[in-house]
Amino acid sequence: MTPLERLTNARSSAVERIAQTADEQAFTGVVGEADVGKTVLLHTALERLGDDGWTIVALDLDGASSPNRLAWRWARELTRAVAGTVALSHVDALSPDMWPASTRNALLRLPSQLGSDVARLAEASHPPRGVGKPESLEGPARATLELAERQRLLVVIDHLEAPKAAGLGSPDAEQLLWRLRSRGQYQRNLHVVVCARPPAQDLASGAKAAYHLDGRWLNLDAPTPREFSQATDADATTSEAVHARTSGHPRATIELLTELLQRPLREREPIDAAIARVAERHVDLTRRYMQHARSVHRFGAHLLLAVAQGFGPYEATPEIDAGEISHAMTRLHLNGLVRRTGPRGWALSDPRVGWNLGGPARQTPSTFYSSDTTLTTDVDHAVGEPPPDSAVWNELTTGQQRILAQLVNGYTNAEIADALGLSVSTVKTHLRNIYRQLGVSTRREALRALDDTRADPALPR
Repeated sequence: MTPLERLTNARSSAVERIAQTADEQAFTGVVGEADVGKTVLLHTALERLGDDGWTIVALDLDGASSPNRLAWRWARELTRAVAGTVALSHVDALSPDMWPASTRNALLRLPSQLGSDVARLAEASHPPRGVGKPESLEGPARATLELAERQRLLVVIDHLEAPKAAGLGSPDAEQLLWRLRSRGQYQRNLHVVVCARPPAQDLASGAKAAYHLDGRWLNLDAPTPREFSQATDADATTSEAVHARTSGHPRATIELLTELLQRPLREREPIDAAIARVAERHVDLTRRYMQHARSVHRFGAHLLLAVAQGFGPYEATPEIDAGEISHAMTRLHLNGLVRRTGPRGWALSDPRVGWNLGGPARQTPSTFYSSDTTLTTDVDHAVGEPPPDSAVWNELTTGQQRILAQLVNGYTNAEIADALGLSVSTVKTHLRNIYRQLGVSTRREALRALDDTRADPALPR
């Protein structure tokens, strides 16, 4: 059993809470930030509900990029519920003349059970071409309601935020919920469960949403240090120290705990050293994060880097209109790239990306293991980062400070431009202004000037 599987077992109380609420309520919402394990816990709960006699129809909106594609997925999920997983796998893997008698008979009954239009859609090997119209969802919605008249049916909609995050051409999640609500509000056998990130909660329960003031929402937080201890056999002190550096992100926490526990107890290293090795493994993940942020909003990568380095998006980018920053942060949040840490506080969803971008992990006290496993702290600035209180540093603008921090870390102009979402010419312009303020003319001289500044005993190191 993997640590992630053991972690799911350690969170059995959350699984039980989801299963019990879904069994009792006509509508259940499961909400939590990106990467807290919502989907894993939800599907573990669904296995229990299936054993209790519920028929599950699971719709994952992630990748259902058009009404046609969603209608096809919905029809196949209904077929799975009626004919079984084995019959559906035969449809995918075998030609019709190779179907066993059981599969052939199950599919022959589909038109009478789901309707001929849904049956034809389910037997297709791929979704219909084109985007399609919202009306293409009427057939699967009708079949779902008819199926609920004959058996206890649980419709599960995962990644509710996905269509809104994807944008143009995606199916309307609000209208999808209204179809289920308007047709099935008096159907006792039909229960609906949705799983979403916080920005998408209003799609189901906002003032004009289908389930306004109905049902119950369950908020899922990140795993606790105790649950990580059970999953990895780490001691409580180690789990708490690592949890503080990862905010409970399951994969990052388990990876960092595994890295630390590989050494004998008295040879354990500073957590920051383990963080550096974990971060090095995820350079490609960081690159994908930045590319995704750029595709989400034109200032997405710029704001993502600001958040990663511990700056507030509004304070770090005064040159950008506040309304546009708000829109950009909402888009980043909706896409699971950032999470809220307070009314105006933000952090990257995956701390490993933040470590790669030189974020808060390098700006907060570093935690070390002593030989007797007690924890002590010591302040340690990022390697190559100019002291934040130096006169030189404070004379620079926020944008120049970001560029200079990348320069000190050995990045080329092209790499700085890629990391900050700027053009190479803009980076060169900023560097010329920085050189002028430092009284130098080359990169090498700038680095030497910063080293001399750092050596000044009057300045913090």
